[in-house]
Amino acid sequence: MWEQRTGNGNAMLLNSMQGEFERLYRNHRLYDQVDLLAALQASLIYSIMIYLNSNTTAKYGTQLVLGQLQEMAYRLLTMTEFPRADVSSKGPDHELWIIASAAQRTVLAIYVFDCVICFLSRIPVYSCDELHFIPAPVFRRLWEAQEYETWKEEYRNWFQRWKGREVVMGELLNQHTDSYTWNRLEEWLSEADEFGMLIFTGSLLSAKSE
Repeated sequence: MWEQRTGNGNAMLLNSMQGEFERLYRNHRLYDQVDLLAALQASLIYSIMIYLNSNTTAKYGTQLVLGQLQEMAYRLLTMTEFPRADVSSKGPDHELWIIASAAQRTVLAIYVFDCVICFLSRIPVYSCDELHFIPAPVFRRLWEAQEYETWKEEYRNWFQRWKGREVVMGELLNQHTDSYTWNRLEEWLSEADEFGMLIFTGSLLSAKSE
């Protein structure tokens, strides 16, 4: 439907997405963690499509949308316990780890979107202080593991490498880092996937705007 849209159809689809985004925002405090995660992912997609396909006048309303996305993201943060590298032999619960990691990536994607819009609009980027405690995205093989046994093996390898001291977002967002932190970031970057590189780029934009 989106790819086959015409002039009038384009406006109708954008209005429909805007209406759905507003509905999700109005109801987001009623959702449990998983439903809020799904609502936030949909809201981010709608927001990106609306922004890219809106005229200049409509783009001035983006700040309101960004504020609503941040509000939803903050609520998801308060509902999510991000698993740290577990010292136990069993490791964390697989399903809970997947949900928490998906929530982490969704929230970080929203702040990258926020950062890019602010940068393009030449306005100060949000400080992102509430992200500092969140672990940085894990490396590709662990995130992309589809079978439980594969995930368990990759998790064990990841834990052996970081031993409970994995990189957190505060280290990426802090532009005043010592050599120890830079070494940790370089090690993290050596295994980062495309999303990790996107987050790193967003952190550079955030630091540049300060």
